Amino acid sequence: MIGLCFSIFGDNSGAFWTMMSFFAIMISFIFVIMQIRISNNANMISFIDSMEAKWWSPDFKQARRNVCSSQTNHIEVDHERLLGFFEDFGILYQRGVVDLDLIWEKFSYYIENYSKLLSPNVQQYQAKDRTYFSNFTLLQEKIHWLSKKK
Repeated sequence: MIGLCFSIFGDNSGAFWTMMSFFAIMISFIFVIMQIRISNNANMISFIDSMEAKWWSPDFKQARRNVCSSQTNHIEVDHERLLGFFEDFGILYQRGVVDLDLIWEKFSYYIENYSKLLSPNVQQYQAKDRTYFSNFTLLQEKIHWLSKKK
């Protein structure tokens, strides 16, 4: 026991304090990673909230109303606006910014139903270039898969 005290506080204590520094750095590193995860989740929730506010804004409600009552298959501004909204979700999902489960919880109903409604428009765009709304198409497939899974 006396030898242990001398190795902690005496001339031979360098190895002990190096080990203690290592553990302190590792614990700090773990807390930093935890803080980054908390921050990422907070940012994701904030983004979803802002998208939800946009979804329920009066001008976006009118755009959705126009799309639903449209009798034409040609692409109109409101169709593009709605497709762009979902394309943004697809891009951010692809980049790992937004979690698929969170998108599913908040927007799966709309994604699944509007994808059916807007499918002719997407096909028109993709006939010219397959990359148009490809992120929305991928998101729609992932949401459909997750809906079946749940």
